[in-house]
Amino acid sequence: MRSKPTNHLIHHRPMQRIILLIALVAMATIAGAQENCANGIDDDGDGLIDLQDTECSCYGLHPWTPADQLPNPSFEEKLCCPVGFSQTNCLLDWDRGTTATADYLHTCGFVSASFIDAGLVPFPNDSGAVALIISDSWSEYIATCTTSPLLAGRPYRLTFEVASVPTTNFGDLCNNGDIFYPELDLAIWGHPECTGEINTKGCPSEGDSTWQILGSVTYVPESAWKRYTITFIPPEDIRGVMIGRTCDLPDTGYSGSPCYAYFALDDLELDTAEQLDTIQISDNGWTEPDQYALSAEVNDSGGTWQWYLDGIALEGQESAQLYFSDANYQPGTYQVVYTQGGHCLQDSFLIDLPPPRALADLLMIHGDTLFLENRSEHALEWIWHFGDGTTSMEEYPFVHVYPGPGLYEGYLVAINHCCTDTFFFTVPIFQPPFLVDSMMLPFICDSLGSILLDILSSTPYTCEWNTGWMSDDPSITGLPPGLYSVKVTNQNGQSTFGPFTIDSLTLGFQGIMDILTVPTCGLPPSGSILLTPAGPDTVYQYQWSHDPLLEISLAEELPGGEYTVTITDAFGCRKAFAVTLPEWGPVIDSLVITPPQCPGDSSGTLDVWINGLQPPFDTEVLNIFTSETKSPPYQLDRGDYLIQVTDSLGCQTHLDFEVIDPPAMKIDFLIGLDLDGQPTILSPKISQGQPPYSFLWSDGSTAPTRSDLGPGIYQLTVTDGLGCIRTKEFKYGIPGGGVIGNGGLQIEPVPGTAQVRIDRIPGQTAPWTILIVDVYGRIIQTRLFPQDMGSLTCTLPFAGVYWVQAIRADGFRQSRMVLYP
Repeated sequence: MRSKPTNHLIHHRPMQRIILLIALVAMATIAGAQENCANGIDDDGDGLIDLQDTECSCYGLHPWTPADQLPNPSFEEKLCCPVGFSQTNCLLDWDRGTTATADYLHTCGFVSASFIDAGLVPFPNDSGAVALIISDSWSEYIATCTTSPLLAGRPYRLTFEVASVPTTNFGDLCNNGDIFYPELDLAIWGHPECTGEINTKGCPSEGDSTWQILGSVTYVPESAWKRYTITFIPPEDIRGVMIGRTCDLPDTGYSGSPCYAYFALDDLELDTAEQLDTIQISDNGWTEPDQYALSAEVNDSGGTWQWYLDGIALEGQESAQLYFSDANYQPGTYQVVYTQGGHCLQDSFLIDLPPPRALADLLMIHGDTLFLENRSEHALEWIWHFGDGTTSMEEYPFVHVYPGPGLYEGYLVAINHCCTDTFFFTVPIFQPPFLVDSMMLPFICDSLGSILLDILSSTPYTCEWNTGWMSDDPSITGLPPGLYSVKVTNQNGQSTFGPFTIDSLTLGFQGIMDILTVPTCGLPPSGSILLTPAGPDTVYQYQWSHDPLLEISLAEELPGGEYTVTITDAFGCRKAFAVTLPEWGPVIDSLVITPPQCPGDSSGTLDVWINGLQPPFDTEVLNIFTSETKSPPYQLDRGDYLIQVTDSLGCQTHLDFEVIDPPAMKIDFLIGLDLDGQPTILSPKISQGQPPYSFLWSDGSTAPTRSDLGPGIYQLTVTDGLGCIRTKEFKYGIPGGGVIGNGGLQIEPVPGTAQVRIDRIPGQTAPWTILIVDVYGRIIQTRLFPQDMGSLTCTLPFAGVYWVQAIRADGFRQSRMVLYP
């Protein structure tokens, strides 16, 4: 998008000249007004000084005069009243310039509704106007032939009224009447001949390259009439002119349908002048390191000059050159007015002076004298600080004499208006070698003393110590306590001397510590250790073995035990102290838990061994789940417990423990089968109990093994040697009871069906072959029972008696007789 213009005249960006070309008004009129335009005073009291007041405006040396070379310039004269779009044939002396059809608007007939709705009627000059649609695919122009040629090299000025509205194909307002398209350049085109319509819907040069732009102005579209000006000088004599857009159109906003950018033109005026008056302001820049200047030129002679800052006259600045440094002028907008024969011409220039740059060259140092040169730029004032307490405001002091040997830190300040810059410099004045500084490191702890020198010398030097050591190194180490001196001699034979003392500090730690311990008492730990030094506590650093992050003299919440703390004094010497912290509270040395004899009973016992300095000890055992408190002999059942011990001083300790039930006694039944697979013997198998065992069957028998049982449901109660009791029920010889042999299968009919179900006992994984055999010994059905299958169901073909036989892979057999139904 193009930049928005600041006025309707030809313009340049900041730091380039702004040429104001306005109609000529006599300078005598200005002189006769109340405002004196060149004295820097508000003469008429309106708050505006000199050029700020419109009374002091300049309109050029040579006036514009009407050219009268455009026929029917306000589009009033017509051949007919238009009744719709595209009727420029009704307009006298004007017509469309290209095949894109422009519109003639006249209040006697047709006016687009969009202009009426936007409040643009009446037109600026009576009843007629022309209108142009501008888009990237359809751009309209209005054209005419001049009444006489526009002459090459002669200045012309075209002024016109223009307004814009967004319009539909039917002439109505669109987009709520809001302008949505950006600024664009409107131009006057010219041709040496008066040609006819150009075959193009774009810009004229696309249809005929001999058409050229004479001048243009950037227009900011708005729904209001505004007057714009185009100033131009034809490069050749011109007979045909056309008004419309340039060939450059913004990328957005001009796509056309359904909402077009629509422009209206009215009240054209074409003026001419004998010549185009201009002032050329040149930025001469820094003509010298401290002088900034502007100069002005005009295509005239014999007139007078006056310079202004922000419209206010600068006293005494009445030549074509303006030197800023002489009067210390500030940055800003400067104007110059050239006056000749009662008329004036004005131009302006924006000055943004660069900041000063401070720079100095130290050319030579001879003895105590410095020779220097000022190389600062863009400065008006200078302040020298030589580092010896003296200053100078001369631009070129050239030399400075220092009071004696030393290292002098100086600086130069360059000043330009409100801005400053500083250049720092160092001046070493060498006569004999100069001891700038020294550092003595004392003999402390295990470290020997040292002397470190900072020597300033213009030539190489040698250090000779009273110890006999000679070196060009200004440092000496490994010194015991004592007095030392050095002689520093340069190549010129100049010397300087220095006495030094290495102090003696003790070889070891300087502090004496009082140690206070407070013993701990049970849990949580509550002991503490406090170290009290003889001197201020801040000169020591502490590091504890149990907590490396602890750096103070007090350690708290400690259990009993051995602790080490390392203390560093102000000289870096260290010493380690070992501290024993006693344990006063009770301690549970041992805890022996005996679980209950039988699962679920309360026969568990607890034996506790307690150690402590303050008996007697009170012991309390708590069931954490039931909150029941146990006392000796405790009688513990299964669960989680807390034992808490309190001594005579109230110090406590505690410990968590768990009581676990022994494994429960397990009863399994083994069944012996006869050759026909029928059960004959039922024998219980007992595990996880304590022999000997006693048996009690639900029928009153106490025999361990039974061979006299008929079908039924039986209960067996077993008591082991510890008195633990276990009861288990078993179905024997009845449907659903199953037959369990050593093979580990359970075979049973499914009640109410013709099916037999074989289940694998948990833990048994051998593969089996299942046979269904009738009473005649015929195999009715054969099924495989693989090892990864938990159960198998077989269907009996018809009513009768069957044997279900299971054969294990190792040849073991297990069977059961089944009656169906």
